[in-house]
Amino acid sequence: MSFEQCAADIGAAMGREVTPAEALDLMDRIQARADSIRATRADLADAELRRVAAEELAAQARAAAAVEARNKRLDLQRQAARRGLIDTAPKVGDTPGAYMGLKALLTGVNTPFAGHRYSVEARAKGLRTTLLRGMATEIRQTGVTSKELASPEFGRLVAREVFELNREGGKTGITKNKSAGQIAEIGVKYLDRAREIQNRAGAWIGQYEGRIARTAHDPDRIRRAGFESWRDYILPRLDERTFEGVTDRDAFLRSAWEALVSGVHLTQEWKGFDKAPAFKGPGNLAKRLSHERVLHWRDADGWFDYQQKFGAENLIAAWLGEMDSGSRNAALMEVFGTNPRYGFQADLEYIRATRRMDHNKSREVALTRRFDVLDGTAQQPVNRTLARVGQLIRMQQRTAKLGGIVISAVTDLAGKASELRYQGLPLLQAYSDGVLSTVRGRRGQNPELAAELGLGVEGMISALHARYDADDPSVLGKLSRWENLFFELTGISYWTDAQRTGAVQLMAHQLGKQQDRAWGTLKPESRRLLTGAGITPAEWEALRKLPWTTDEEGRVFLTPERARQIGDDALDELRAAEVQRTIDAHLDRLSVDVGQADKLARRIEKLQAVLDKMLPGDRDAEKLDIRATVDAMRRYQKTTAQLGQDVMKLRYGEAGKKLSPSKALERMAREVNTLARAERQIGEKFARQLAALKSKRARGEAAQDAAAQAIDGVRDALVERLERIERAPERLEKALADGRIRAREELALKLDAMYADRVDYAVLQAGVDERAILTGGTLPGTEWGEALRLITQFKSFPAAVLNKSWGRTLYGETARPAKVAAVIHQLTASILLGYVAQSLKEMSRGREPRDPANPGTWVAAMAQGGGAGIYGDFLFGAYSRTGNTALETLAGPFFPTASDFMNVIYGIREGEDPSAAALRLVTANTPFLNLAYTRWAIDYLVLFNLQEAMSPGYLQRHERRLARENNQKYLLPPSRVIPRGGGWPTSPDGG
Repeated sequence: MSFEQCAADIGAAMGREVTPAEALDLMDRIQARADSIRATRADLADAELRRVAAEELAAQARAAAAVEARNKRLDLQRQAARRGLIDTAPKVGDTPGAYMGLKALLTGVNTPFAGHRYSVEARAKGLRTTLLRGMATEIRQTGVTSKELASPEFGRLVAREVFELNREGGKTGITKNKSAGQIAEIGVKYLDRAREIQNRAGAWIGQYEGRIARTAHDPDRIRRAGFESWRDYILPRLDERTFEGVTDRDAFLRSAWEALVSGVHLTQEWKGFDKAPAFKGPGNLAKRLSHERVLHWRDADGWFDYQQKFGAENLIAAWLGEMDSGSRNAALMEVFGTNPRYGFQADLEYIRATRRMDHNKSREVALTRRFDVLDGTAQQPVNRTLARVGQLIRMQQRTAKLGGIVISAVTDLAGKASELRYQGLPLLQAYSDGVLSTVRGRRGQNPELAAELGLGVEGMISALHARYDADDPSVLGKLSRWENLFFELTGISYWTDAQRTGAVQLMAHQLGKQQDRAWGTLKPESRRLLTGAGITPAEWEALRKLPWTTDEEGRVFLTPERARQIGDDALDELRAAEVQRTIDAHLDRLSVDVGQADKLARRIEKLQAVLDKMLPGDRDAEKLDIRATVDAMRRYQKTTAQLGQDVMKLRYGEAGKKLSPSKALERMAREVNTLARAERQIGEKFARQLAALKSKRARGEAAQDAAAQAIDGVRDALVERLERIERAPERLEKALADGRIRAREELALKLDAMYADRVDYAVLQAGVDERAILTGGTLPGTEWGEALRLITQFKSFPAAVLNKSWGRTLYGETARPAKVAAVIHQLTASILLGYVAQSLKEMSRGREPRDPANPGTWVAAMAQGGGAGIYGDFLFGAYSRTGNTALETLAGPFFPTASDFMNVIYGIREGEDPSAAALRLVTANTPFLNLAYTRWAIDYLVLFNLQEAMSPGYLQRHERRLARENNQKYLLPPSRVIPRGGGWPTSPDGG
């Protein structure tokens, strides 16, 4: 057969014309698949192998086409929803409503309107909470400790169990380790959920045999190893499936190595490694997520060994990373379609075209920077080595400068109270919870409720980095584990988790107390909260009819899990318009199928005359069969006519009354079952008739062959159409069931997203807005990008204070009296708690609190409390929240440290004694040395002594300067316990 004929056949099978390049690619894929099948089907000839391979690829192509059609429909629906918000969002100040609407879709805004906080960022947080809540709860129930989960030996056992579990017919137990099997089942369960979430949003990620987790590739390690070493290590660990259709393995692996060491595999354009089979195409996130895998592993040990040497060292961390990225991808697709960047850019173009007077380039740039953070573009390093150096510097600065951070966090109580007051809670209750949360701990007074709300499951490192650093919070290796330990030792991890737990439980209880209230009688603050999260009055009514979570004291809480318990009837009533559209669409398809089947039935009448001539004689058995078939067709025609009438009744109802979805399904199933019996009878009769006609060659072979072919074609078309009709109730039932699942998950997600979003206001966490502002659109690994990240280190919190706390206070309140009260409270509380934090910090250094009669003390307290942010530090020279001077606050902690280092070097060159300055530099930049509760002991036992030994009289001079400049004294003056010139500390009375 010629190439042109092959291409034509392929085009006919696909239902469209194909280019020669497409045809050639398909032929290559068919041959590669045939070669793969040959390993298990040696009995098949080459032609048969290619036929089976072509059928498999054709099935994939049909599935891909169905997914593409679905995605086009979803993209149009999502675009319409976005444009609705863009067109109706209110103008705020000089910011046009269209830009407010688009920003609300990306990261949320503070000005209240419907859906103003139900953003991509909030959805991603909600989805991540949903996944982590379930997985963490189930892991906790197994009794496996965190130490075991972090163990490489246990991780290898879990990997083996997962690899076996994901094989066809696989089950746990291969390692004989019960705990490893339990963790493997949990991991597979929640990775599948993450995959399903993305597939519902528009991806088509399949499951493949032996999958453990997404394979991580560290470009630095791979580059250092070199191609030959990397190739020799990975090659024996790869499965032969990796090389399907590959003629030159060395060239194939070299291409993969170059992509990995260059970091191309981390970019948006290339995501080929470790994906399940699906469709291809650049630029489309759904397609990129669905791209084919390139590397297949021989077994679990091969994958695990590679991860230990060239990738992520912890399996659980790999799972968490996959769920995190899956949540973000799904959120992007749910809002901006299966090609989110295209959808976002189309929205910008829509604003330009429809609102020419409002067009503003700077606003477009600001929104684009936020989108870059959301889709990960802003985290892709240009130069990985430079990015890694900058990351290590910032890590060192965090562990050297934030030892007293939990003291500074006292000011969180003001922010938490302000947010809870905004939601309608009394201030006294909010403050008391801030104190009691510290005692209750990370899971609050009710661990079961905490688990249902998804509390206490956040990892410390991600929460902390998001709070105090503006760049990507992922640091690999042993240093990251040391940093994790450092922040556990500071107490900030415990404090943050405890405060967040208390805040969310109060939010859930505040809504729980109003379960008996209709939407119109809810507190205005609660309506504002629910409306901002996209929750409608109808959804509230559906929720409040359910039993809600109660604790042992009888207190009621609204949790996201309640939304998943709404019954089918209640959901159908809630989604009445969508349900009717679904029924109408299926009835349209059914009407077309019935009409086409009726046309085929009429063709039978014409064929009867031809068959009568070919088979004369009333007693001919074959003719009797044909007449029986025709009789069946006539009965079928009557049934079809009845079904057509029932279709109209299903759509418009009887006597103007619509049928419920369950009644519609029941009616459709009854009529279709009648057709199914006719279809079976027709199919059997035509099969026998066709066989008989083909066997009677003696009487006009050509005419009989033509008639047989005609009958064969009609029969196949008729049977196919009848099968479609028979499946109509099943398809409708599945569509309705899928719609209910989506509705339950969407409502649960709104609640999860609402709590996750508002708790970041209660216990301030820097988000996408703050990262986009502080990084200024620069990329990591560039000179400007790394310099800006060093300058803005530790500025995420003041940025969050300005953007979140003050943004909510100034723009979130609509009534002037409430706004004035909020401003007064926030200023007063931040200053007072700033003074408390400042005093505790001074006491941790062994000093007396600063004089409250000095106005400068309160200026410093305002800056410490975050009320004035970085501007207060600049104007008043006060210490910042993290204990740094104004210069450090403005320039970042690294550059003043570098300046101090250069001063020491300069002093050495000038012949000065650099020992004292060098000691101060070392002690100020040594990790773990400045923990709040060890600082006093280290100062008196070591540092003061060394400083006095290096510069006799230093301690007395230091005490005089402290009294002169700050009007402060030490609680225990170091000069009284440490002899002049140094020596072992003595008692203050000289004994």
